[in-house]
Parts: sequence; C-alpha cells; structure tokens
Amino acid sequence: MKVCPLCKRQLEDLLKHLVIVHEIEDADQFSKEIEKLEANEERKREFAAYVMQLQQQRTKGLISAEEYRAKIANWTKDQQ
Repeated sequence: MKVCPLCKRQLEDLLKHLVIVHEIEDADQFSKEIEKLEANEERKREFAAYVMQLQQQRTKGLISAEEYRAKIANWTKDQQ
C-alpha cells in the first residue's frame, strides 16, 4: 500500500486519491501542495523549538508566566 504524502492515508490507488480527494490536476500543482506541506512542517518545528527555549527560560526564572504567554501570542500573531 502507498501512503498519501498530503494526508498520510494508506491507499491502493494513490493517483486516483490525489485527483479525487485533493483535486490535484498535474505535477506542478502536486509540487506546490508538497511545498506548502513542507513549509508548514518547518513552521511547526520552529515553533516547537521556540517554545522549548521559552520553557527553559521560564524554568530558570528568566521570564515570568505573563511574558511567556505574551511571547507565544506574539509569535503566533507574527506567523499569520
């Protein structure tokens, strides 16, 4: 079985799935969708690293709980 790179489902007919479910019409559109998916995964990794850094600062007492929440909110706002 093949796994859809866009939704991670296991499939018998990947091409049919891409055309019907994801409405992929050609290779260029597929490439664009993969690029969007990879960019989203990179943002997730960056956010996770940022949160870990803030948690360490919070644990060491370098920032307050309010500062922690504000920094998270600002990062989220900046990414939109």
